[in-house]
Amino acid sequence: MKCKIVIFGLISILFLTYSAEAASKQFDVQFVVPAANELTDQVKSYGTRELRALHDVKLIGADPNLFAYHISIYPVSLTLSTGITSGLVVSYVIEKDGIMEHAVLTGSPDQLKSLVEKIIAHFDTKWLEPKRHK
Repeated sequence: MKCKIVIFGLISILFLTYSAEAASKQFDVQFVVPAANELTDQVKSYGTRELRALHDVKLIGADPNLFAYHISIYPVSLTLSTGITSGLVVSYVIEKDGIMEHAVLTGSPDQLKSLVEKIIAHFDTKWLEPKRHK
């Protein structure tokens, strides 16, 4: 009986250690906005804010070993010949381990924040969530 309790205790400790390890897993993310236009600073601000809100994401600067997720967002405002901004185009690329996703979103000039939020939500849902459950 004593042996069973010791074995059960050891199994419990291993299980709790594994659960704590899985719960503390962090995803390294390199976030880049390669554009140099009037929207760059806003996209950087919105994107980093959304990524920081994901508590298991760690933003990194450089990734020489190519182990991190890479998110690149390129915003462009659409301007009429009269100088009036009529819309936005946001191109993004998400890449990890040779798998790459690219898409283009469009919206009105006041939708920049919601477009960036949509990209980060998609990244969380399609790229990170399946890894959390492994």
